[in-house]
Amino acid sequence: MDRQSADAFHLFLRKPLPPGMKEILECRLYPAEGTPFEISLNVGGEFDRSGRLVRYRVVLVDVSRLKLMERQARETGNRLRSLASELNLSEERTRKTLAGTLHDQVCQTLALARMRLSSALTLPRETGVEKIVDEVLEMLALAIQETRSLMVEISPPVLHDLGLEAAIDWMAERMSSAHGIAIETVKTGDFSDLEQDLKIMLYQMTRELLVNIVKHSGGRHVLVTVERDDRTIGIMARDDGKGFDAAGTGSSTADNGFGLFSIRERLKSYNGSLHIESQKGKGSTVSVRLSVRKKGE
Repeated sequence: MDRQSADAFHLFLRKPLPPGMKEILECRLYPAEGTPFEISLNVGGEFDRSGRLVRYRVVLVDVSRLKLMERQARETGNRLRSLASELNLSEERTRKTLAGTLHDQVCQTLALARMRLSSALTLPRETGVEKIVDEVLEMLALAIQETRSLMVEISPPVLHDLGLEAAIDWMAERMSSAHGIAIETVKTGDFSDLEQDLKIMLYQMTRELLVNIVKHSGGRHVLVTVERDDRTIGIMARDDGKGFDAAGTGSSTADNGFGLFSIRERLKSYNGSLHIESQKGKGSTVSVRLSVRKKGE
């Protein structure tokens, strides 16, 4: 028994124990060999006819498993609260990005088109009307293109129509073209029978890994591998960028940590893991692995 538990136990024994009353004390015991365990002391008394305490009756109950479950429940609750908070922040960032894109690109294009079209009404028919109309048509086409691009970013139809492998290839080509980096994808195994929500999660995880690389690595070449066997799925993203100190990465407070933090939290539902290897100046490798049911189960 540790010192704190021993002191509490001695104070407990000094307390008066009225007839018919029971007291409960929880403490930790340290055996000579083995791991410590927690017990609950349920103490009652036996009294004579005059009400004098004759002896104590003590029942010891091993509550180690119960306490472990309570601690795990508290830790899970803390993680869920933290994840919910971060997800709310992520949603707010997404809404802010969408609002900014709509304001800076689509709305301004439409506003300029409206202005140009209004100016055409003030001109004589024989002067420059056709040119203004052509300009407005180009602006409207651009606004339509930007809107469609936003819709694709929010929910890529290729994932729903053609599956995970095609969606990852499409995403890699899109990000490669947008950011001028070479992204190679390698897929092994059969992903056709996965549930749609799992496909979406795997797509989002792969996208988050690539976004982190684009934002922080400074690399020019990226290798993405996605593999599946009967029991597990693995995703690996390797870049030739500047690298970083992996010790503090993956927490929600790190500069590049929220994406990896959210991946790590989502993986817990699948008994999954996230592993980071990186050295400054030598690039980085981030690996994700999670358990899946065997086909037919």
